Parts: sequence; C-alpha cells; structure tokens
Amino acid sequence: MEHLSITPQGKTPEEITTGVWYPRCFTEYCSEPSSLFRSWWPSVLHHDAAATANGWAFDAARRWEEGKASDKEIRAEYQSKFSEVCAESNRLIRAEREKYIGRNILPEYRREIDRARLKAQEAFDRVQLWTPGGEKPGMIVFGDTGRGKTRAVFHRLAALHREHGTMFLALTADELKRQLIAAALSGEVEDEGCSTESYYCPPSRNPTTVEGKLRAAEIVFVDDLSQTKLTPHYAERLFAIVEHRAARGLPLIVTVQMDGDRLARKLAGYEDQFADTAACLVRRLRDFCQPVNFGFEAPQ
Repeated sequence: MEHLSITPQGKTPEEITTGVWYPRCFTEYCSEPSSLFRSWWPSVLHHDAAATANGWAFDAARRWEEGKASDKEIRAEYQSKFSEVCAESNRLIRAEREKYIGRNILPEYRREIDRARLKAQEAFDRVQLWTPGGEKPGMIVFGDTGRGKTRAVFHRLAALHREHGTMFLALTADELKRQLIAAALSGEVEDEGCSTESYYCPPSRNPTTVEGKLRAAEIVFVDDLSQTKLTPHYAERLFAIVEHRAARGLPLIVTVQMDGDRLARKLAGYEDQFADTAACLVRRLRDFCQPVNFGFEAPQ
C-alpha cells in the first residue's frame, strides 16, 4: 500500500517526534492506519483548534483513499490548514488567558503601569524578572504599605500567564486564614487531583479542597502575610502548606510589610506558644524565597 506522509516545512525530526499525530483512531478505519496517513500538529493547540485539525485530517484521508485528491493537493491543503489552525489556536488561547486574568486579578491591579508613579522602580523591575524555579523558586516581597508590592506581583503573574499559561492561586493572608479555619470546622478532607489546574485537565479532576488547591497550584501568592496572627489550627496548616511547596520546589510568593524578625513576632502575636512555629515559618521563607526590597520610609 502506498504511504502518504505529510510533514510541515521547517520542522525538525525532534519537533515532529514530540508533536501530536492526528487522527489517532485510524485503527478502526483501515488495515495500515499509521502508515497510510499522518499529519503533524503542534501539541500546544487549543482543544477547539485541535478538533478542527482532526476533522480535516479525517476528511483528507478519506478523499485521498477514494482517489478524489492527490498527494500534491493534500499537501497544499495541509500547509494552508496548518497556518489557519495555528492562528485560530493562538487567538483562542489568548482569549482564554485574558479571561483567566480577569477572573483572578482585580481591575485595580490590571491597569497599565505608569512608571513615573512607581515608588520603587528598581524593585518593581526585579519582580518582573522573577521566574519560578531555581535554587530559590519562591519570592518574598517586603516593604512599607503603598510601595506597589502587590501591583508588581500581579503584573508579573499576568505576564507569566499570557506568555506561558502559568496558573496561579492568589489570596490575601486574611482570606487564607479564614478558608483554612472554615475547612477545619466543616470537616473538609484533603483530596487528590491533577497536579495543577489546566485547560486540558477536566474540572472534576482538579483539587476541590482549600488545602488541596494550595498544595497543587503552579504558583501560590499570599498577599499581606504579616497582617494575620497565628492560631493553633492556622499555624499548623500554614506551616504544612509552606513545607509541602518548599520540599517540592513549588513557587510561593508572599508580600509582607516588615523584616523577618518582626514578621515572626507579629505572626506569633507575641505569644510564646506560637514563637517556635513562627520562627520556623520565617526561616523556611528565607531559605525558599528570593527577597525583593521595596523599601521602608524613615520613621517620623
């Protein structure tokens, strides 16, 4: 049987090998499916664009088998369809990513940055250079209130999602504390699910518990960590989450309004029973997170 193999121009064998081959279900279509017709599509295609590509591949294979289209005609169609599908995929992915940013970042922090109004331009730029990974995959952003810490972090998270689709879970320390305590009071049990939320991971497989989401998220951002005090349950679960992410190199970003020693005293509420836990928590953050200093105003 004659073999028809269509390969996009400009692609290396390695790129083709790591791509997705459509259609996959030709085993029910003919006796030699894999060698009869193969068309290569990028593995990062949006699922709607991939469905379009798959549909075209089935139709093209049928027409070629029936002698209604030649190899040359199918190749020409494929080159045109490849550009069309990739453009549509990019448009759909961009639209989904903007929706995700809109759902997860408040309008105040989605505004265009006016560098002339930034109070700590150098620190802002350092945050924009941060990438998850490395020896210290997290980031601790500290400085007085009103210095632009939260805005800088959200600006970076939005850029990472636009460029790479990186998912993040962002909440204030007060929200984190309330959710963890509410989960404990309701008897919520930690679940298992996907390692991270993804466009290609069905929602039913995503973690549903508060702690499950905090453990699984690609990036966790806790804003104003220094604004809450530890309680027995909050201290235990907060430390467990930080320890879990640190041990696995999962990025954690926190903003605080004080240095480490003051943060430990503030978290402990100046109570001896939480002093050790607070000190251990701060030590983990120091070991795990890259520091970015937005500065402190001189005392009045």
